[in-house]
Amino acid sequence: MQVADSKASETREHPSKEQRLDENLPFVARSVHSPIFIFSSERSGSTLLRYILDSHGDICSPGQLYLGTLSEALSTTIHFSVAQLHQFESEQVCEKFVLGETRKIIDALMQNYASGKKKRVWCDKTTMNLQQRDLLVKIFPDARYLCLYRHCLDVVHSCIKFSPLGFMPELASYVTREPTNFVAAMVESWVEKTEQLLAFELNHPELVFRLTYEDMVREPKRTLSEVFDFLQLSWDESLLHDVFSQPHDQGSGDLKVQFSSSIHTDSVGTGIDIPVSSIPQQLIEKVNRLHQILGFPAIDGMSNPVVVEQKSESGKLREAPQEGFSFYAYLTSKLEERQESRKKLLGRCQFIVQGNPHQSCFTEILQQEARIKLGLEEQSDCTISLTQSALLGLCTGQVSLMEAYEGGEISAQGDLTMAIAMAKHFFADA
Repeated sequence: MQVADSKASETREHPSKEQRLDENLPFVARSVHSPIFIFSSERSGSTLLRYILDSHGDICSPGQLYLGTLSEALSTTIHFSVAQLHQFESEQVCEKFVLGETRKIIDALMQNYASGKKKRVWCDKTTMNLQQRDLLVKIFPDARYLCLYRHCLDVVHSCIKFSPLGFMPELASYVTREPTNFVAAMVESWVEKTEQLLAFELNHPELVFRLTYEDMVREPKRTLSEVFDFLQLSWDESLLHDVFSQPHDQGSGDLKVQFSSSIHTDSVGTGIDIPVSSIPQQLIEKVNRLHQILGFPAIDGMSNPVVVEQKSESGKLREAPQEGFSFYAYLTSKLEERQESRKKLLGRCQFIVQGNPHQSCFTEILQQEARIKLGLEEQSDCTISLTQSALLGLCTGQVSLMEAYEGGEISAQGDLTMAIAMAKHFFADA
């Protein structure tokens, strides 16, 4: 017995190479709770969904983290570095080692973040993760995957409206294929990614929950209750009131949600403006087939509405302000009207009016005082650039921040958190 005990002790203190490698094989469930990934095409509502998840007491969901790209890079690095120090009996064992080491690194990073946020579960909503979906499910076989879908033409409408100055990298390759037909390019993007999502669902049904943007905004209580039941986390309807009142970490994604104050259906059905006649017939057939699977109507039966002149809420046609309008005077009046809320806006913001530099203004809000001056300052925490038409529309309440943003008529640089707060302070409910 003493000999056996001695050998057992020696094995524990000096494990063999095979035993050391085996420790890297069970790489699942190392985090406190299984992570969450949101898979979707662009402009499908993933930012809204991540805001909702981030409002939960157990989940932290920051902006796009590109963990798929990171996983791909890490696995390549590990394969051609530390993995070369071992002689594996097969490629399968080597792959498990690489996947395990990759999981360790990402788990350590993300659990550190989750602990700092006092949360237990982390979520990544990067749309480009769809490209590495097969790798991610190998590294995170215990994760939960939310596959989010949206009506094809609504996605196409949002992609084109969001890209007046250039398409995002995820969509640029489709535009190069169809440079003379942006509608067909965006439809092709939606078709390819929707097919990938459905195939992923089919291959991993136990890991996937399907939801649509339309259900999420039309029936948020029912839909989200089912989502959190799938995630095995508590659900409370009061969470819906926290989505837009709680702070969320900044990051790439749809900024439009930051100008919202509630979950709404305003963006449902916007695709009716897309001319179906510009979509090649073979693409229409693919969309209809995928729509049938997802419960959406066929698109070739849709008709485009008659375009009418846009009116304000009062029913009157929009009219430009009188000549002599002063942005400086407007900002000054808003500072006076909203003295209580300005206490949360400490910082310096430069407003640049494109096409009318004489209206550009600099705003500095300190703890005890605030000042506004005409012109430009060299140092500012953030810069808000807007067109002349957006300025007039925002100041008269005829254009909302969301409309100006979607139309590409307002943008920001520098501290985006401050820029958004400044924009809301001066233009929201103007």
